Amino acid sequence: MTAESGTVKSEATANKRLAGDVISSGLIGFGFGLLAVYLLVQSTWVLATGFRPHHSPLGIGWTAVTAAVMFALAVGKSRTGTALDNPVLKMEGRVTLIDGPDRLPSPLGFWLRFCGGVTASERAAAGSDALGAGVR
Repeated sequence: MTAESGTVKSEATANKRLAGDVISSGLIGFGFGLLAVYLLVQSTWVLATGFRPHHSPLGIGWTAVTAAVMFALAVGKSRTGTALDNPVLKMEGRVTLIDGPDRLPSPLGFWLRFCGGVTASERAAAGSDALGAGVR
């Protein structure tokens, strides 16, 4: 193998990586475009019909699934970042993993409200009462 053939292989690898980056960027942009269209349609429908949200087992389940997906997304970002040797994507995976637990209390709170009419202020008061009882 000559130095010249090594250079050709390096250029081919660089070109392949660049093409992959362009395709990935295009797919990400397309995904954000679809999200923008969805949000536009959904918000227009909600405003036009005067829809007001309410608690439902389906909505609570959907919220729980989205919370769980955060962790899968974090793992996927980290693995992809490692495979591509992309430090930004690796860090995004860590940030998403840290953000995941923030999503977990919502389904529980929604379920408590749906089942027994327990509000956030009542849960907070119960927590502070329990804390105060433990301190005494």
